[in-house]
Amino acid sequence: MSTKIHVFAVEGNIGAGKTTFIDLLRMKYPVFGYYYETLQEWQNVKSTDGSDINVFEKASRKPNKYGFPFQMITLTSQLNILTSLPTAGHQVVIVERSYLSNRNVFARALRDKRKINDTEWACYDFMLNKLLPKNFEYSGFIYLNTSPQKCFERMYLRNRREERNVSFKYIRRLHDYHNEWLMNRNDVLVLDNDNYKTCAKDYSSMLDEVQKFISMTVRDEEISRGIVECTKCVEIGHESENCLQQSRRKDKSTSYDDIPETID
Repeated sequence: MSTKIHVFAVEGNIGAGKTTFIDLLRMKYPVFGYYYETLQEWQNVKSTDGSDINVFEKASRKPNKYGFPFQMITLTSQLNILTSLPTAGHQVVIVERSYLSNRNVFARALRDKRKINDTEWACYDFMLNKLLPKNFEYSGFIYLNTSPQKCFERMYLRNRREERNVSFKYIRRLHDYHNEWLMNRNDVLVLDNDNYKTCAKDYSSMLDEVQKFISMTVRDEEISRGIVECTKCVEIGHESENCLQQSRRKDKSTSYDDIPETID
């Protein structure tokens, strides 16, 4: 069996449904390793006096001032995960977002609006090149292609404090950046996650597509056999249903003018 670690990144806009989807993947394919975005790290950065700083919220409120340090923190978190993989014991790993979406979508969005200047951009690339594990490449990307309208609605309904200043215009721009980066690559599985799902089993076909995509990409008989055996043994049941229920909110109409456009 190959010793290569195959890393697949689940990508998508804010509110695309990444965490819920990874939760369901983890339940159906527990043989993989799973790494989520380190939200609590971003919300609890230690200051010199020992108090916690929510850099995520500061960047949301004042992107001109805090956008660059926030992108550096998120980038460092993503690269730290990659550095830890050789000792984690998994040959197939699913991560929530990649350092490439950090650069090609979120940091780029700040730079294009001049909220990251040229010197900060050069520092960003310098740190990326220094911290990125040597010869690392993602094995593939799983793109939850969700409309800006649906993403904004989900973001609005979950009511995360750090996202209250995010505008629909910004969500739409991130959607365009994701499509520009991912839609023409040959190492991407694109899944439509726009439709409202009433139960966990509605995800079954999407989960099966991921299994086929990973098996075809990895091309390792022992790993593929393990995935198939895992599929036979694990069904989407009550635990998965509870996971979906916790992540879901009832649909309701949303006005795209309800949130101030601090981040646009």
